Amino acid sequence: MRRIITNPRFKWQRRLIQTGFERKQLEILSSIMQDSLAESLREFDRQSRIGPVDIYPHMMKITFAMVGRSLFGARLKEEDIELISLAISTVQEFMVRQTIQPYLNPWFAVSGELRRHEEMRARAFGVLRDYIRRRRSEPPGNDLLQILMDARYSDGEGMSDELILSESMQLLVAGHETSSNALSWLLYLLSARPDCVDRVRQEFDSVLGEKPLSFSDVPKFEFTTQVILEALRLYPPFWMVDRIALADDRAGDLEIPRGSTVVVFIYGAHHSPQYWENPESFDHERFAKVNEKRHTPFAHLPFGAGPRGCIGGNYAVLQILMILSVLLRKYDFRLVPGQTIEARPMVILRPEHGIRMNFTESFPRGAGRLRTPEGDRLYVP
Repeated sequence: MRRIITNPRFKWQRRLIQTGFERKQLEILSSIMQDSLAESLREFDRQSRIGPVDIYPHMMKITFAMVGRSLFGARLKEEDIELISLAISTVQEFMVRQTIQPYLNPWFAVSGELRRHEEMRARAFGVLRDYIRRRRSEPPGNDLLQILMDARYSDGEGMSDELILSESMQLLVAGHETSSNALSWLLYLLSARPDCVDRVRQEFDSVLGEKPLSFSDVPKFEFTTQVILEALRLYPPFWMVDRIALADDRAGDLEIPRGSTVVVFIYGAHHSPQYWENPESFDHERFAKVNEKRHTPFAHLPFGAGPRGCIGGNYAVLQILMILSVLLRKYDFRLVPGQTIEARPMVILRPEHGIRMNFTESFPRGAGRLRTPEGDRLYVP
């Protein structure tokens, strides 16, 4: 990771990748994302009719499928996507265990657990590596992988397959984890605020009518964006970030030697009374336009900041809005009583015990429609 981020070509490389998240490309991806969402929500709909659902794994599956389709198009096999998804979640869990229980690392090696996770990671990378090689000889697509393959540095050299592989995996991880966690916590918060749910539904109906959501619609969702930003404040997916000091530095009275690990405690800043009034309460008005000037710079960092901030922030917001536009207008939802909701700071701030909810189909709203792969529009069956 450090080798890639501090690579001398980092700025140019980031500029190349950024083209995949510009307005024109996000408009193209909107249709791809809608197709994926329509397919994923059919399974969610079946599960919700059986009984309570844990929204966290469902949101993970839905967002991963959307990011996978955006990145690789429809050519990557479903079973390959499932293998990659399983490898990402399993290996990340293991990495956290290695970090918080370093004294067990010798046992991980002796027991074979380390080898099993390395083999799973290798299989997932192998699937993507083979796919990238195949795509080199196939007709061009309109997905993010095509942008990475077409990218050229100032000297005309393209990105190597291994670098494309690394970037693809990073986009997969960040692209679905941010949105899935934000959606899970947002639905949890909204379950206690029916007034907010009604206003969000009204805004979707007003802006969209019966058409599917696209990136050009995003700026029109003023109230819904406030709600999303407040949920990201209370439950930032990436609750901390770390950086390596490339030179000696100083922060106030604190000396930072070259090579030191500097940790930014995002969750702490988001919940600090120094920056937020009643920081533990859900208050979407904090992010109303009239209150923007009251914000302390860098006190709200759901997507990081600076030259190494999240490159896909706009994609994440589009994804969250797209999923909400269907879920909130197709279903009424309630939190299952008696469960313990706790946040667990792993690589991401995930629900420790899940978040179980009951979803019941509400009166069909005209805008609760999706574009199918065949091009027509319908309610999710």
